[in-house]
Amino acid sequence: MTTSDTTDGSGYALFGGSETEPEIEIPAGTSLLVTAPEPTGSEFLLELLARGRNTGEELLVLTTDSPVGEITEGIETATDATAGDSTGGITIIDCQTESISPPEGPEAPTVGQNVNAPRNLTDIGIGFNEAFDGFETEAIHRVRFGLLSLSIVLSYVNQETTYRFCRTLTRGIRREGAIGVFLLNSNAHDEGTVNTLSRAFDGTLEVEATDDSRRMRLSGLDGAAAEWHPVGARAR
Repeated sequence: MTTSDTTDGSGYALFGGSETEPEIEIPAGTSLLVTAPEPTGSEFLLELLARGRNTGEELLVLTTDSPVGEITEGIETATDATAGDSTGGITIIDCQTESISPPEGPEAPTVGQNVNAPRNLTDIGIGFNEAFDGFETEAIHRVRFGLLSLSIVLSYVNQETTYRFCRTLTRGIRREGAIGVFLLNSNAHDEGTVNTLSRAFDGTLEVEATDDSRRMRLSGLDGAAAEWHPVGARAR
């Protein structure tokens, strides 16, 4: 982990820094397991993706149960309206078990792969690789990947298979110089499951929330102090 006084410009800003949150940058190739209760976790992850979009990064999102329109609406809501033309595009790998037509129009996301169910990890992997092949063709070099959520994947396949799946994706993220954030519902799994899956990642980002505040703790990365920091509540 680096902060603004040590960055060489090659990292990705996880948090921009303000009176209500720290300034944190992580190296290219990093993947984080984000543990949070729902619905806080989904909102928080979409905000992390929107932070990258504000600076022109391309977004690649794997949704396992939320409709494509809901994902894009959440990202759009959290995107800084003043970012203008700096906002990056959105590509989605759609793994919903029921087919729902994605939004249309000039600002609609690209649906890079339709997968019939979150258990079909092979097709998900194909969609992931094809998306990065497309980014390379288009000379897109900064990509932020988000997965919502591993808890749904775990409802279809066992823990060991999910761990291997995460390892495959995190290796791809490291190879491509992207970053990845993978959501796990902290209320849905025991400590053993969280500890096992966390070994597939470079670090863990824990999020806790009350009615009027949120805080986060980053651990596992070199230089991460594993201290709790406030993070601004989502604007509504």
